[in-house]
Amino acid sequence: MEINCGKSTISFPDYKVMIYCDAKSTKHRSGMTKPQGKPDFPSLFPYVFMKEIPEEMPPLFPILHRIVLKDLTKLIKTPVFKCTDALLGQFKEWIDKQMAAGIVKRERAPGGASMFVQAKSVGRIRPLVDFRSRNQNTQADHRQISTQQTILIAVARGKV
Repeated sequence: MEINCGKSTISFPDYKVMIYCDAKSTKHRSGMTKPQGKPDFPSLFPYVFMKEIPEEMPPLFPILHRIVLKDLTKLIKTPVFKCTDALLGQFKEWIDKQMAAGIVKRERAPGGASMFVQAKSVGRIRPLVDFRSRNQNTQADHRQISTQQTILIAVARGKV
């Protein structure tokens, strides 16, 4: 990677991508690539832009975030939702695939939460769990997540 702040460019030669930043721009985000050099991101990063969601567990990474509970002994009951007959077949098929892949497993748990589904416009389903009632027992985390602009500014100051 090469960063040239004098020319306001960031170069990624391994991916044949050059990002040009307009230093005089007053817009919130001013990074862009040249239209004629537009990279084919799906083919460059197939593990990010997948055609289908894989039916396997993703690689394990260290978890840098913890959810802190106010009372570890408090059991919260979540509402039970009904699934329409029209979506029940798709929902059962989704659960069977997730269980076969080891992503979902059936277990007894105190204060468990039931799943429900919503129909998506493309004919698939969106499996959901409503954890809103559990938020009462969770300590709020008020740390901000970095914005794209903050990350670009930090990269622009970097030295290679």
